[in-house]
Amino acid sequence: MANCRSLSGIHRFGELHTAVLELLGLRRSPSVATLARLLRRVSVAQVAEALRSFAQQLLEGRHKGEPLVVAVDGKTLRGVWEEGQQLGVLHLFAHQAQLALDQVRTTYHVDEARATKTWLEEMAGQFPGLAVLTGDALLADRNLCTAIVAQGQDYLVKLKKTNSAFMKR
Repeated sequence: MANCRSLSGIHRFGELHTAVLELLGLRRSPSVATLARLLRRVSVAQVAEALRSFAQQLLEGRHKGEPLVVAVDGKTLRGVWEEGQQLGVLHLFAHQAQLALDQVRTTYHVDEARATKTWLEEMAGQFPGLAVLTGDALLADRNLCTAIVAQGQDYLVKLKKTNSAFMKR
């Protein structure tokens, strides 16, 4: 939601970015009350699907046929807990198009590779041209890398230099 943390923030974003409103078929930014009523009536899955479809439309306009490179990065949601586990999201961002394609709920850092693999198997086909996934060391997972190669894509995983004292053990 354009990095907005409140409904009033979303409303202000709409007022400032009229080009986005036009793409959504809106003449003006919905009021805070309208946004609240709307969001109460739809499911999270419906909103996610609508945003994913919107991202696909934007991607068609911004992607010029070159291979699509997507960065995958997990983030922990501070203060958001469910059943004793801190929740997080996996962000999928198209470099060249400068566009967030999707975000996937995760439960912990070790869950990022599984969530990426699931997204790749279920959703990647909706983004034509996807050729390369980039990510940090948490994505250096054999199952994920096998799934990426099986779909005809490549991956680039950044491994950080570790403490030399740790390496000597």
